[in-house]
Amino acid sequence: MRNRLKIAVCDDNKHTISILYKSIARAFDENHVDVMIDIFLSPKELLSQLEDETYNLIFLDINMPEMDGIEVGLMINKLCRATEIIYVSASEERVYDVFEVGPFDFVRKSKLMLDMTKTIKRYIRDVLNAKDYSSIIQFKQQGGILGIRVSDLKYVECVRNIQMLYTEDGGEPKRIYSRMKLLENQLVPQGFIRVHKGFLINYQFVKSFGLKNVILTSGEVIPVSRNKSHIVREEYMQLISHNVSAKVGC
Repeated sequence: MRNRLKIAVCDDNKHTISILYKSIARAFDENHVDVMIDIFLSPKELLSQLEDETYNLIFLDINMPEMDGIEVGLMINKLCRATEIIYVSASEERVYDVFEVGPFDFVRKSKLMLDMTKTIKRYIRDVLNAKDYSSIIQFKQQGGILGIRVSDLKYVECVRNIQMLYTEDGGEPKRIYSRMKLLENQLVPQGFIRVHKGFLINYQFVKSFGLKNVILTSGEVIPVSRNKSHIVREEYMQLISHNVSAKVGC
């Protein structure tokens, strides 16, 4: 039986935080997930609580008078790396600002119920159910089949006729013999982006975008083709806003 999910919600507006509490509780209840929700009107109170308490998931506003939500998110990442952050904001123009935090998702207050329902369903599928068989993707290799959990695969690099699969554990890359186009067809529905003719990246490991590259959460710098820079950013935004339906576990 799954343990109760521990959630924190931080927003400086009492009316808004009440709505958020109810919408989050209802969405998880509809998906038969038991949750415990703590609410914080002050980001400083949340950060203080994190010194003694661990949360699986934190819903966080951005524009708060006491502290900016981006700053709070960076501090949460330092305190508890395993905690997922979902931003909930009316400031949709700040969606690019959250890149350096690496949140699980961005919920628009203008589309609260629609976005919240989709985001929580995806969180349950991609995080809570990450150990399901459906989250494992298989690759053909000499001598058999290689199975890798999608949530563990950071990126694929093509080196001549060999594809190198780099995983979160930081170990030696797995080698397979395929073609990047075939891998692209296999991995794009799982949340990967073809950023360069020689690279496919898992969007969940993107930390930030440079002018000619993507920086991953683990520090690797992946080149982006000059003529694909705008397209790559658009594809990333579509994924993080889950405007595409094909994702891990579909």
